[in-house]
Amino acid sequence: MDLSELANYWGCDGAPARRYHHTAPITSVYQLREALALATEEGLENMWKRHSACSAQLREGVKKLGLSILINEPEHILPTLTGVMVPQGVDWKAVTGYLMKNYRIEISGGLGYTAGQIWRIGLMGYNARPDAVDTLLRAFKEALEAHGYTPSKM
Repeated sequence: MDLSELANYWGCDGAPARRYHHTAPITSVYQLREALALATEEGLENMWKRHSACSAQLREGVKKLGLSILINEPEHILPTLTGVMVPQGVDWKAVTGYLMKNYRIEISGGLGYTAGQIWRIGLMGYNARPDAVDTLLRAFKEALEAHGYTPSKM
């Protein structure tokens, strides 16, 4: 993100010649506009409440599976991202591969010191809905069972 290059590209830096900087990501601009329209329609307060409720639903469902959450302190919880501890003996990557292959659900592994130790599950925008969380939890349970983990009953 080079603001001086963008300023020149947009013609607002006073330079006599415009330098080519990039091809504008038109589909991303349309996506951003639609996301902002949806947020405006729903209202920020309602959107925040929906994300928080779905995050709580996910954390509760994960705990019912007998799994641990990385962050439990309410002041540190991100409603859009939940870190779930990978149980001993479970191949985290095989579980994510199963979810993608069978359900087209994508969850990520940890980064940095959490690599191989957690799954990162994002609930953002359209996916922050109770029915989407239910689908994720059912598929996650199935994927865990397929890879040697026996979750507690949901």
